Amino acid sequence: MVKAQKYLDENYSAEVKNSVEYIDLNSKNLERHLDMSDFPNIKNLWANNNQLTSLDINENNKLVKVLLNDNKITSNLNIFSHLTKLFLLNLESGIGDEKGNDFVGSLKAFENCQWLGVLNINYNEKITEGLEYLPNEIECFSCKGTIFEKMLKPFTDIYNDKKDILAWKLVNYPNHAAKNLDELIELSDHKIGEINSILKISYSRPGYENDERKLFLENKLKLVSDCKEKTVQAFSHKMVEKIVEENKELKNKVEELERQMKQLSLEAKIEIPPKK
Repeated sequence: MVKAQKYLDENYSAEVKNSVEYIDLNSKNLERHLDMSDFPNIKNLWANNNQLTSLDINENNKLVKVLLNDNKITSNLNIFSHLTKLFLLNLESGIGDEKGNDFVGSLKAFENCQWLGVLNINYNEKITEGLEYLPNEIECFSCKGTIFEKMLKPFTDIYNDKKDILAWKLVNYPNHAAKNLDELIELSDHKIGEINSILKISYSRPGYENDERKLFLENKLKLVSDCKEKTVQAFSHKMVEKIVEENKELKNKVEELERQMKQLSLEAKIEIPPKK
């Protein structure tokens, strides 16, 4: 085994460290702490399949792709929260005796990583919350052996294991899926149209009535459709309540103004004409 920092110092000059954008440390038998502070322009970091135990990427804001799977890193997900250009991150751990990485915390750490397209947290069971903060457009989210695997089951395609994060958010956290009602309706309609299109193209022919994937798609369609309807109804109800409350406040203000005017008229001995 070789200490990670020793390997970097022996294989990268100061000039290269300052300019290099890609580093492949895959399967280099590296151990202990990996500090990338001397690599300010690094965009792609391949450091998987080693024995790394900790990581410092505080100064590496340009990172786009990071592979850290099959290591022994113990850390909070917050170490990635500043990587706003991040697209791919693999933190996969092992199982049983092969247990490796041990990341903890909330997926809220990726709230500002709006370009995140591929995230693998397989078998990091201490990551237990924050699914609603993942980007709507995330292409691939791998979460075997975590609490999210069960949560996403109704939204996981049985053919390719792809998780539909946007559909899950529309059903469970619509306020995180969209900024306002108009956007929510637009996203819901697009998702409904997408599912209907797949059903029409692939499963409209006879013989597919009980196809497992067809039933999965129909269930997801119902979940999204029902949630859209309930959300719109709830919003409308809140608007009515708001109008009633505003009218109530206005009525109270008018009554208070009338009371003050009567008081002034008594004090000035001026009679106010009655209302018509």
